[in-house]
Amino acid sequence: MSDDHAELVSLLKIDAAEVDGERLESWAQAFQDWLEERRARFSPNTAERSHLAWREFLAFTEKAPWEVRIADVEGYVAELEKRGLCAGTITNRLAGLSTFYEYCQEKGIDPLCETRFNPAKKAQHPKVVKYERANYLSRAEEEALLEAIMRDPSPMGKRDYALILMLLKTGWKSGQVRKLRWKNLEEWKDWRGEEGIGA
Repeated sequence: MSDDHAELVSLLKIDAAEVDGERLESWAQAFQDWLEERRARFSPNTAERSHLAWREFLAFTEKAPWEVRIADVEGYVAELEKRGLCAGTITNRLAGLSTFYEYCQEKGIDPLCETRFNPAKKAQHPKVVKYERANYLSRAEEEALLEAIMRDPSPMGKRDYALILMLLKTGWKSGQVRKLRWKNLEEWKDWRGEEGIGA
């Protein structure tokens, strides 16, 4: 096996002689190509999270990817829950596993695997509660935050005040507010009536 493909083998911590060499070579090449594609298409953090998911998962199962079953994935989920990881983090780890299986299916890496072989996708996932770890500000804390921002009379201070006030009033994410254009505000004003946003 070439050094370029050795990464999956090192993560597996198995003797390559103990498994089908051609099969391992195919999966190892696919793993390398998949990681490189993720590094090119997404942020470095996304690729690193995918790599971390597989590193941890293979250390836990001590199985080659094609040997993994749904029960192995669910055992991994139970282990992550025991470690105190939240449902959102666990779901992200499972997504890292699942996307590699999807990649292998699309590329036809292993004809010996059943159609749509993806134990990570078929396993039971933890229920994600949106904003489960969010800390909400009290009304007094909101007022104190706005007062602190108002002490800055600069254009940046005024911008920050408008942004924070908008977030507090609407519950939107900052990315949604950043995408607003004047025409959106005019449409909102027409919809709300002459009083506009502050109505």
